[in-house]
Amino acid sequence: MRHLFNTLFLLIAAAGYSQCGAYMHHPVWPDTVGSAYVNPTDCTGGGAITGCVWDNGDTSWDTDGLSVGAHSVVLYAEAVPVETLNFQIEQLEWDLNQQVFMYAGELAVSVYAEVPYCPSQLFNNHHCPIDPDSTLIYLLQDGVAIDSITSVSCLGMPHQWSFLPSGYTYQTYLVDRTACGSYAYGEAVASFSLDDAEIEYLAEPSTGSNNGTIAVTDVVPAPGTLSPPPMPLSGNLTLYTWPDEIAPVGSLQQGSSGYWEGLAPGLYLLVFTPDVLCNSVDTVITIDAFTGVEGVQGNGSSALRIWPVPATDLLFWSGGVQTLVRVTDLQGRMVHSARNAVQLDVSSLAPGAYQVHFGDGRRMPFVKR
Repeated sequence: MRHLFNTLFLLIAAAGYSQCGAYMHHPVWPDTVGSAYVNPTDCTGGGAITGCVWDNGDTSWDTDGLSVGAHSVVLYAEAVPVETLNFQIEQLEWDLNQQVFMYAGELAVSVYAEVPYCPSQLFNNHHCPIDPDSTLIYLLQDGVAIDSITSVSCLGMPHQWSFLPSGYTYQTYLVDRTACGSYAYGEAVASFSLDDAEIEYLAEPSTGSNNGTIAVTDVVPAPGTLSPPPMPLSGNLTLYTWPDEIAPVGSLQQGSSGYWEGLAPGLYLLVFTPDVLCNSVDTVITIDAFTGVEGVQGNGSSALRIWPVPATDLLFWSGGVQTLVRVTDLQGRMVHSARNAVQLDVSSLAPGAYQVHFGDGRRMPFVKR
């Protein structure tokens, strides 16, 4: 019984000693050094704690210069070690919780700045306490501060900038101008303006057996757009019969190019739904009875037809021999060419949308399947 009693006594003593600490003070970025201390007057059970030894060799009740990571301190009653306390020094950082979104038709940036263990807790504190009056959050527009807010408490500081113009890169930046020197950047987010867009397409009519086709080669910003997003636009295309607009014709197609076949003569509504920052774009397309596709006019020349659309191996055109034929991709880069040709072998091209240019100035978009 005496042995059991002693065991219980030591367990109770250990639990009492643990209330002494370690009380931790964690660094806030960019600092990487913290501190900790033990309060011997809080130690009860098993006798008074008379000393301690930290894992860095320090024997004082508080120690500084603790690197981020695992540490320990041994508690002594006289010269006898009675307990080892293990603890962690954590690297704390500002979390800006930045969001960029559309609000009332205009761009908005919101931020909610906070740091863990704020306000101070029993065992966890900041190695360098945040001074709200010296902490600022800036709104950067293309890297230049256009506004700031202060004071900023580490407990959580919400703010929102509304009605910002598109066409710029926005980012939040926090800096503490005291000896702490902590700082943080939000993610740089580029914004764009796209009030309207145009759908470029080819429509090949039905020849009497419901075999009309629609090939969308691209969706581009409308002329005069001040800060268009990078091309190609991200979104999806959906085709409906018009004016029914109930069930889609075929499947929804991702991206800014697509192809539908087996279409009966009639009216169709083509809708492009972008992923971000603009409204849907739509156009009504007629599938009728004549064959061929009219191209862009150049130098007063007659209408141009190309076939088949989409092309798989060979691309043909009306008008006979062309002295020079070039094919460009959506970025305007030449990917194929031929001279003195009546047809063009496009079998080596990757599937997608292209434009064929003729030596007399005419050009025509097409899709390679």
